[in-house]
Amino acid sequence: MSNYPADKYVLIMSDHGLGWPGGWTDSTPQAPVDTSSPLSARLGNAMFLHEIDNALGQIRAATGIDKFELIGLDACLMAQLEVFTALAPLQAHRAIPVALATGNHDIMGVRRNAEIFLEYFKRLYFSFDHEACHFIILDTEGLGQEGRIADTQLQWLKRDLAAHRDAKFTFVALHRPLYPVDGHIGSSLDEYPAERDALHALFVQQGVDVVFAGHEHLYNHQERDGIHYFITGGAGAPLYACLLYTSDAADEEDSVDL
Repeated sequence: MSNYPADKYVLIMSDHGLGWPGGWTDSTPQAPVDTSSPLSARLGNAMFLHEIDNALGQIRAATGIDKFELIGLDACLMAQLEVFTALAPLQAHRAIPVALATGNHDIMGVRRNAEIFLEYFKRLYFSFDHEACHFIILDTEGLGQEGRIADTQLQWLKRDLAAHRDAKFTFVALHRPLYPVDGHIGSSLDEYPAERDALHALFVQQGVDVVFAGHEHLYNHQERDGIHYFITGGAGAPLYACLLYTSDAADEEDSVDL
């Protein structure tokens, strides 16, 4: 920080993490792994949540930083209440709007997880307008309906799209993609192909322009019937070794060769 002084600071912890234990390992690759030993002994030089809190406290005391403007980490394994509780006090409170789409590691088919998500973020699916654009956030993790947009949510979506046909652009965000290309083929919305196809037809009918998804740890772009589908799942977790992928069903498809 003495070399790069700034008015505001962002903390990025770029490690896949271990969930409630913490993470950010610096283990010795050559060290043998004893699968019968306790978790802490197997991880090598890892920082657990209380150690992360202590380390950040020392850093803040030494540097004079009170709060970070943004704390970024891979939310795949770190999207847990213990992690949120440990790190939330370190982040400055700013009026920056954030629209969150539930992911499989947030809910994991557990009702209490969905309740906690609602306690903090109030809604599982919703929409909003910004200037001339309409944004829709969908929930692909409904209890007993993972990988589906169905029932009450689907009826709400139909009404919402019909009510905003005059939007200049309509964007949809959801976690599981309609058209996965790699590690989650069969565990995305393609698990129910008839429902997926009906959802795509609804998007076409109501003039949706772009659909953003995650779930697969890669970047992929497809254009189907004028709708741009993006998978952008490279937010911290190890990326898939994805080869170039093509599909006769798509008008256009691009993928990153890693």
